[in-house]
Amino acid sequence: MAERCLGSSTGGPTTWQRLQTVAEPATYQGRCTTDLENSGGGFRRGSSPARLTKIKTEMRTTGSTDTRQFKKFQIRWAEKLGYKDNPYLVRWTFIVFGYSMRIHHWIKSDDRRHFHDHSSDLLSIVLKGEYDNVVPKCPNQDPDWNFNTLYPERRYADNTVRHHVEGIFNSWANFLNMRDSIWFSKAEQQHYLDIPKGGAWTLMFEGRPRIKWGFFVNGHKWRPLRYFSKFGIIQDKDYQ
Repeated sequence: MAERCLGSSTGGPTTWQRLQTVAEPATYQGRCTTDLENSGGGFRRGSSPARLTKIKTEMRTTGSTDTRQFKKFQIRWAEKLGYKDNPYLVRWTFIVFGYSMRIHHWIKSDDRRHFHDHSSDLLSIVLKGEYDNVVPKCPNQDPDWNFNTLYPERRYADNTVRHHVEGIFNSWANFLNMRDSIWFSKAEQQHYLDIPKGGAWTLMFEGRPRIKWGFFVNGHKWRPLRYFSKFGIIQDKDYQ
């Protein structure tokens, strides 16, 4: 399936549209240079069960996205994602019939090297703090990808569009007008969150899982275990 680029050279979609237009993106006077090739999220050929078990064990002990599967009924309390002694996110998860409510304490940014999607549609409410929700101009490509090779006359510095959101409890203005504090995203929306110092608290509601989430690396979708085993965890003590 060929993916078309978001936005236009004359300004692109509005702030609210950026969060919801991945399913039917506007044409960027052309198409991205590569189609999305869903690799199925598997490991490289020759990955033995013993190797996969070793990777999972290392990720649990040194830190990373939690590798445990979510259940239809579950409470997961104060999970630390990233390095256990220096997490980038702490989350509280409550799941009923596959629907989930999550409280997130963002400390550091998402992995900025590649965009990722989600397994479910979601609604996020920023309670306190602020961050940038960063989406691609052209889906399935890396954040630093540009159009120079295909369209030399249209020069982008990068492949990102930023949408700034602030907590509803940051000010009375935000509390009375929540437009810049609440956003909706389809599961297929690719993005990452850029978290400043001071972090953010969010309340998120997710529907039932309907796709397998992953990272988009050079036009290919990689499942999390494969991604972290290849690239490692970037959120160390100096990362923000």
